[in-house]
Amino acid sequence: MSYRAKLTLSFLLVILLTISVTLVIQRVIIEPTWTQFLTSFSLERRGPELASIVSQNIQRARRWVELRPLLEQLSTLYRVKVFLTDANGDLQVQSRYPEDIQPIQAEIDKALQGETSSTQITLSGGKNFDVVTSPVFVNNRLVGTIQIVQERTNLGRVFGFPLTSSLLIGGGIAAILSLFLVYLVSRQVTLPIRKMKQMAMKFSQGDFSARVDLKSKDELGELARVLNEMAGKLEETERIRRELLANISHELRTPLTTVQGYIEALIDGVLPEEKREESLKLVLEEVRKTERLVNSILELSRLEAGAIKMDIRAFDLKGLVLKIKDKLSLSFERKNLKLEVSAPGEEALAFGDPDRIGEVVEILLDNSLRYTEPGGHVKISLVREGDQVLFKVEDTGIGISPEELPRIFNRFYRSTNIPKGERLGAGLGLAIAKEIIEAHGSQIMAESVPGKGSSFSFYLKAGNR
Repeated sequence: MSYRAKLTLSFLLVILLTISVTLVIQRVIIEPTWTQFLTSFSLERRGPELASIVSQNIQRARRWVELRPLLEQLSTLYRVKVFLTDANGDLQVQSRYPEDIQPIQAEIDKALQGETSSTQITLSGGKNFDVVTSPVFVNNRLVGTIQIVQERTNLGRVFGFPLTSSLLIGGGIAAILSLFLVYLVSRQVTLPIRKMKQMAMKFSQGDFSARVDLKSKDELGELARVLNEMAGKLEETERIRRELLANISHELRTPLTTVQGYIEALIDGVLPEEKREESLKLVLEEVRKTERLVNSILELSRLEAGAIKMDIRAFDLKGLVLKIKDKLSLSFERKNLKLEVSAPGEEALAFGDPDRIGEVVEILLDNSLRYTEPGGHVKISLVREGDQVLFKVEDTGIGISPEELPRIFNRFYRSTNIPKGERLGAGLGLAIAKEIIEAHGSQIMAESVPGKGSSFSFYLKAGNR
């Protein structure tokens, strides 16, 4: 069953339930109460009125029996039983309808005291009657009483029929209006849901370009916004995946092509004997290059998936930096670059994984080494700032353009602006450094001025002795 059908049935069910409860309340509470009110009110007014009519006719009549035609008229007109008594309470005349009802002497005695009284009686047949007894005065002198007995009918049902009809008619109109409203409301609800369904079906087919155009600020609008954001991320992930495959294919094809060429040359015997050893060294270098690339890709993937656990502990960051400086000093000297470390104090304690932080330091220094021209300067600074230690690498290299700066941490991104004689890397180093630093709960920051140099920095939580 569709959502629209469920919504329509729900509206109709609420309307029918409301009408049913209203009808029950009408039958159980309103009709009996209304019946009692109408009966009592009509009789209490009718008693004194009939007493006044009888009083006027008594003056003209010579005997009580002469009033019988009047009582029969009143009985027929109002469908009541009428009794007339004299001032002593003795019955003088009564109407014929109905025959089985007798006067109630107790009520007559009350009327002889000059007051109108009312009561109810139930006959053996189960019929209920209302009784009103009023005194009859002639020239302010009590001459008798008149007692009126009327069967209690469900007057409330008589008046309730129009009410029931109105409820049923109103319910029918409400049902028709509700169907119209359900159509409008359900269309506003189901149309976006249908679009989201189509969007999800495109996702299942690998098409992440679909979007839901819904500007409302309700829950559906919020869901559409989340789905659009998810679609954007999936589309970006798919783009990165395709670029990754393309980059990996490109990076692997070059060394494999080289290896293949040398091996075929060795097999075919076209290489001179004196060049075979050199060729094998070149093949070995290409294999190692390929191995490093594969290891970098695997490491980056594991870092992004959170599969590599950081061994966080307190360590001497200054001592680590000095060891790496000694390790890379020969490479900097060969290129005529000055490598300087500025770290006041004997040590700079920080919390982190020493091996991974050392990897980041080497990546950043290798980056400065590659993009700084001979005669340049590279400086490492360690500064204690409150409960943190700032690590910063600055160089006087060629710099990074503002257009490239936001993309340098993307995997396989390589700047085409590179000093002459330097080879392009795989474009994975800075991406790995970024993941390692973020795994430490920090961020790596980059600043650059084209032609003047670049700087990379990050914070680590400071340690204490």
